[in-house]
Amino acid sequence: MSFLHSYRHTWQLLFADKGAILLLLLAGIMYSFYYPLPYSNETVSNVPYAIVDFDQSPSSRQYIRALTASPNLSLTAILHDADELERYLFAGDIMGAVFIPPHFHESLLTQQQTTIQVAGHGGYLLASGTLLGAASEATLTLSIGLSGHILEAHGVPASMANDLRNPVQLETIPLYNPQEGYGSYVVPAVMIMIIQQTLLMGITLMLGTLTEQQRMPAGREAYLGMLAAFSSIGFINCLYFFGFVTWYHDYPSQGELLNMIVFAALFSMTVAAMALWLARFFQNREQGMQLLLATAIPMFFLAGYAWPVEAMPTALQYLRWLLPSTAGIQGFIAINQMGAELTHVGREMAILAGLCLTFVILGLYAYRRQR
Repeated sequence: MSFLHSYRHTWQLLFADKGAILLLLLAGIMYSFYYPLPYSNETVSNVPYAIVDFDQSPSSRQYIRALTASPNLSLTAILHDADELERYLFAGDIMGAVFIPPHFHESLLTQQQTTIQVAGHGGYLLASGTLLGAASEATLTLSIGLSGHILEAHGVPASMANDLRNPVQLETIPLYNPQEGYGSYVVPAVMIMIIQQTLLMGITLMLGTLTEQQRMPAGREAYLGMLAAFSSIGFINCLYFFGFVTWYHDYPSQGELLNMIVFAALFSMTVAAMALWLARFFQNREQGMQLLLATAIPMFFLAGYAWPVEAMPTALQYLRWLLPSTAGIQGFIAINQMGAELTHVGREMAILAGLCLTFVILGLYAYRRQR
């Protein structure tokens, strides 16, 4: 079987296999619309919470007004007893609570330090963080206003008091994720896992069928033709996800097209070579999909994107680079969202090239002609 014959034959086998079409071509399209849907709002909003006001004073009411002005929160109830809070907590009506201590007004008038407590639901980190951020902002607003009144009471002019109560201006600029949205953070990395896993499962599915029927191609030209065909599928999926999908969902994208094409081609060939080698260990059609389906989540965490690398065991910090997804996620995110050049992702490209060469050598040996 020549190289071109093997390349065309692989595509013919693909279009004759409905399961392979679903995994290699249609799964990416379905995931591109289905997976980002829960994160379409990007940021957490309408977080339900309760306020427990033990002071019931003008200062506590002023603080409540500042807190309720936050657009990301939704006030459920203002309580005066901690026992009432249990009913809302057990019913799941709130995600957190803000406690205004007794003698809050008196402490502010006498310029004594007082403490406002915030309790958030630890099971929902984004909601808890939103409540904590809004409470901190309201507390800072109240503190700045009180310090200004105190300075003016001591004869400091209003213009000078404004500078003294806020001597350092803080300007935050979120890089590479202007909306600070969770979707813009997690979906681009998950897209790489989708490309890798669908390619792995689709290839092992197709070749598992050939193994069952004892029609597995052999020889260098046959192997290279299959490698080229499957690499083309992965390359098309990369262009679809980082071209159309990022534009459609308005995710940050500032990478150059040429850099993306080069990295996508290397990543696709590496994954295809890995899948062709793994397929030799599966003796039937379903075995590869059954075993590879459960590896997506561990591979995603090992990439060091959703979980810090420093928190991993030392051995995993090195072994994780044996997976194409590790270098793929780091490289694609750097190029697509951060506008990195190929020289900036030289480590990731070198690792992918090393893995690709290794899997190609193993594949040539596994698909060698035998008497």
